[in-house]
Amino acid sequence: MKKSLLFIVVILMFGIRINAQTADQVKANFKSLVMEAATDFKKVQKEVLEIDTSTRTEYFACDKSLGSTFEAICVNANDNTTYFSSKFEYSKTSELIKANEILPGILDEVNAMVKTGKYKGRDYDKNETVSITEVKDLDGNYIIEIESKTDKVNSNRSYLMIVIYGKSWGKK
Repeated sequence: MKKSLLFIVVILMFGIRINAQTADQVKANFKSLVMEAATDFKKVQKEVLEIDTSTRTEYFACDKSLGSTFEAICVNANDNTTYFSSKFEYSKTSELIKANEILPGILDEVNAMVKTGKYKGRDYDKNETVSITEVKDLDGNYIIEIESKTDKVNSNRSYLMIVIYGKSWGKK
């Protein structure tokens, strides 16, 4: 019982910490995560959250948050790639609101990166329901991908996902 209560308190504290972030704090965290990608997020990587043995992927907590309840630093042992992923599920009202609050600031940062001339960016539709904003460096290495899915048939499948690729990702 004590362990369950402690677990619930930790989850509530984590949720309060995430929800209390302003759009400016999330924007600062985003910029920091982009910089940390150069070292595969080693300085901001914390304890293991989960290990998926079927995909050989370990999910780690991160010091920096974009405000989603589902985010982690992901390390894939198959190809030694690392990336940070933050997914906002639109079926949850709080996640939908948070995504709408932070997305303009993050897109401003992405556009500023491309304007420096050090990155190339593009927007495209993957299919009818999925739109992608992609940023690569001038060598073609993946840096950022912002994916949004709007499913008009089943809104439970709609989301916004922000992925920041670690240096190990490369051109894959």
